[in-house]
Amino acid sequence: MKLRGRLLVMALLPVIGLGILSYGVVSVQITKGIEEQTYRGMKATTLAVREIFESGASGEYHLDESGQLWKGDEMNISGSQAIVDSIKADTGFDIGIFYGDESILTTIAGGKGAKAPEKAKTLVLGSGQEYGDDDTAFSGKRYISYYAPIFQTGTSTPVGMVFLGEEYADVALVIKSSMRSMMVIMICVLALVILTSILSANRIAGAIKGAIAYVTQMSQGRLGIQASSRLLSRGDEIGDMCRGVKSLDDNLSAVVAEIQAQTDVLGEVSNACGQDAHKALESAEQVNAASEEVAAATTSQAQGTLEAENSVNLMGQTIEETNGQVQGLSDTAKEVAMAAESARKTLAELNQSMKQVKKAVDDVHHQTNETHFSVEKISDMTKMITSIASQTNMLSLNASIEAARAGEMGKGFAVVAEEIRKLAEQSNTSAVEIQEVLGQLKNNSDISVSTMEQVQEIIQVQAEKLVQTNHAFETVGSGIEQSVQGIGKIMEEMSSLNGARSHTVAEVQNVASLAQQNAASIEETAASIDEVAHLISAMAGRMDNLRQASDTLKEKASVFQL
Repeated sequence: MKLRGRLLVMALLPVIGLGILSYGVVSVQITKGIEEQTYRGMKATTLAVREIFESGASGEYHLDESGQLWKGDEMNISGSQAIVDSIKADTGFDIGIFYGDESILTTIAGGKGAKAPEKAKTLVLGSGQEYGDDDTAFSGKRYISYYAPIFQTGTSTPVGMVFLGEEYADVALVIKSSMRSMMVIMICVLALVILTSILSANRIAGAIKGAIAYVTQMSQGRLGIQASSRLLSRGDEIGDMCRGVKSLDDNLSAVVAEIQAQTDVLGEVSNACGQDAHKALESAEQVNAASEEVAAATTSQAQGTLEAENSVNLMGQTIEETNGQVQGLSDTAKEVAMAAESARKTLAELNQSMKQVKKAVDDVHHQTNETHFSVEKISDMTKMITSIASQTNMLSLNASIEAARAGEMGKGFAVVAEEIRKLAEQSNTSAVEIQEVLGQLKNNSDISVSTMEQVQEIIQVQAEKLVQTNHAFETVGSGIEQSVQGIGKIMEEMSSLNGARSHTVAEVQNVASLAQQNAASIEETAASIDEVAHLISAMAGRMDNLRQASDTLKEKASVFQL
């Protein structure tokens, strides 16, 4: 049976039952009321008849030799047929006078000489009480009757009775007429109630179907649907439920739209960070390769400087053979100067590459901070979804309680409340999953931020070391230039060769020391750059995880259609 039919049955069954019960109760009350009214009229007439005979003459009641009932010597009660007939004509009641338990005078045909009922004899003649009965038989007919005792003059001893009666069929006609009128009234009222119930059931069933359709659309993920203004304007529990569902729809639409927008931004940021990280990794690998080349060149320079030192020492021992060798040393010094200039240029390129790496790392750090901010913002939105799901669950609980109070009429309402509860649980579950994804995303973002800060510090240290190395190479170049000048002086002034040799030995030793320091610094720089490359590679992996988390979040949010 559909909801409309159940509502009609629930509304009409109590009304019909109440109508039948009311008809039965009213029937009994009308019957009793009419009988009591009849008894009251009979009592008044009975007492009036008795008063007529008691006041009509003085003396005692007695029977004469012919069986006539007299009141004193003046009133022949048995001969007062005209009096009782006149009273019957005025009141419509049959009248009878009993002396003892035998009828002496009556308006009922064939009723003269009839015996009084046993209960009347017991109560009226035996106890002197008045007595009414609705089932007295006279001449084969049922009468509703009333008896009043006739007392002997001056005593309290009953000697007879005054009887008043009316055929029960006449009273039954009045009762039936009243019952028919009552039946017509109840049928009209019942028809009005049925019509009202049908209209109310149609309206309630239509409203509940509209609310169920609205909730069903939301459960299928379709948001932003226009609700009927007629449902939203209702002042009952269905209207409250529809307005609550509308509020939930609006809030979910706003949250889902914001989540989708933020996932797009997050995806773009993740892609940009991933691309920057891969570029930084390529730059770091290039810097590492350049550092290795500089280290090799510096090592060669150190070895060449040691050989120059040995040559200068040998020159001091064999000065007369040094002329040709000094020329060779001059050539060697020029080659070293060219190598130093090449190394300086390489360091300049390395410094420029390091600046580019630093800029790329700064950009990655900025993008990572933006990603971290977006994650926190999405987390706040997810908390809002959890709060809305809790409110919806509370609304579903209240609706279930109201449906339980409504009984059978609230079953359809309970279905709507259950759908709302399921939707709230689905929303809460999605929010928890989103929160877990965001938690992982936030942890990865925190690690990325920390890693970027470490990379920035390492790159800053490397930049400082490159500056130091550059200064050292400038010193090396200056020393080599001085060596060339010294060799020229040796060639020009052989007499001062010993002094120049000592100076050259010292300078060559200084150059050798600087070359060794430069080689060690370059090796440290290469190691640092390699570490930066590993960090950037790890950051690129985390950016991929971040992009996957963004895709997962977007997939979760795609359940809802705006």
